[in-house]
Parts: sequence; C-alpha cells; structure tokens
Amino acid sequence: MASDAQRKQTSMIDAPLVGLVGRRIEKQLPGGQTIEFTLGDINGDGQIDQDDIELLRHLVEDTPIGQFLRERMGAEELMACDLNGDGSVDQGDLALLCNKLITELEHLSYTDELTGLPNRRGLKEKGRLKVLAARRFNQRLACLALDIDHFKRVNDTHGHDVGDLVLRKVADVLRANSRNSDVLARIGGEEFIVLLDDASDEVAMMLADRIRTRIAEAEVALASGEVLSVTVSIGVAPYDPRMSLQMLIKQADLSLYRAKHTGRNRVCLSGPGDSAPALPPA
Repeated sequence: MASDAQRKQTSMIDAPLVGLVGRRIEKQLPGGQTIEFTLGDINGDGQIDQDDIELLRHLVEDTPIGQFLRERMGAEELMACDLNGDGSVDQGDLALLCNKLITELEHLSYTDELTGLPNRRGLKEKGRLKVLAARRFNQRLACLALDIDHFKRVNDTHGHDVGDLVLRKVADVLRANSRNSDVLARIGGEEFIVLLDDASDEVAMMLADRIRTRIAEAEVALASGEVLSVTVSIGVAPYDPRMSLQMLIKQADLSLYRAKHTGRNRVCLSGPGDSAPALPPA
C-alpha cells in the first residue's frame, strides 16, 4: 500500500503521466510552482530508485487509471514489472513499464474509444499539421463536417447501445471511403470531421456525397432482428490560406447547419452568405 506521501505525489503527477520517459516535462502546480520529472524519476527526488518502483506499482495497482490500463494492456504484463525477464526489478524494467504506460495513455488521450477515430484533441493535433502544410506548400484542403440525422431519435427509440452501433458503423464507412492521407475524427456526440487532402471543391463535394450515399445504404443489425439505417447531413468548406484550423471547421459547420436546415440527408458547400440558423428539431 502506498504511503500518504506517495498518494500526495500521485495526485500531483495525475494521469496521464505523459513525459515520464524519454523527455523532461514540467508540471504546473497551484501557486505557480512546477515540479520536474526525468526518466523514470516518479517521486521527483532526482534519482531512479526503489521508491519510484513502489510508487509505480501503486499507480498501476491502486488507482482508477491503473485499473483502466490493466484492462487495456493485460493485468499480467502490467503488474509484473520484471519486464526484461532477468528475475529482478531494476531501472530498465521501470523505464520499459513507464514507456508502455505512456504510449497507451497518449494513444487514449488522442483517440475516441468508441469508434477508434481521433477525438477532438487528436483532430487538433493532426489538423494543425494539415493546415500548416496546405499554407506552406499552397496545397488544397477541404473540411467535411458530418452529423447523423435524427440521432437523438435513435437513442430514444432503441437505446444508447444501438446508438453506439450506429456511431461505429458511420466510422467504418468513413474509413472505407477515405484515403490514408485524410484525417478522420469524431469530435463529440454524433458529429464527425473529415479533412481531405488535395481536394478541389468539386472533388470534395463528390467525396462528401459518396460518403452520404454509403452511410444511407449501410445497415445496422439489431438483436431483435430488425435492421436500422440512418442518414447524415454534411457541410463542405474549402481551405483558404487566411484560415486557421478552427476557422476552417467553423466554416464547414455553417454549411452543415444549412444542410440540416434545408431538409437533411444532403451535402452543402460553404458560401459567403453562410450563417448559423436555428437548427430544426432533432
């Protein structure tokens, strides 16, 4: 069992432990103080020692994030600590385990667990690079903002488990109808974003309509034997070099509002008169 000091230190570190291995980070604390961590030095005393190993065991065994990681990575591997198989626990084992923890936690922090797509944070990271490349190399880029029509009705009628199946199905269709260079993300609820590399307005509209059609054709098999289908509305916005990623997504969202407002199950390209009308009932 970890000591009070260890628990206090754990609360200062907090999940996701990013940066404990391979680089130095500073953690901002209340009052403007910072604590620094280097390779494996979890308790912050400037050296890697048995106290670090004990604290790491506490993090793995006795905290909610540890329980979550055991489920993700496997309890046996995560709890063993003797990762190099030499019969003892040493600094190498500590570094290996920290690396495994950090790799998994960093992945989780950028990924939507339900669909496996990047989440809002992942979109921000990948999308920022896309926008920088488009601006620097004068490349074309387009953003699709996609929203599942009447999704609240799906949840209210069939339950959230079926809603989850629908979200996964939409994510699968997006993967099947996009390129490796495109960025896909679920940014919350029933809304998805697609950043299309090297896409003119015409190509972006064609790809958006193909996605819309494929989703309408897709079927979700329910436990009752029923088959459920949904439609989506999509807003398309071409990139302008004066835009930030946030501005590009907002422009696509405005087009999405128009697609929703004019009947749903359609694709709308952004225009100079786009504004955000009141959405029709879900």
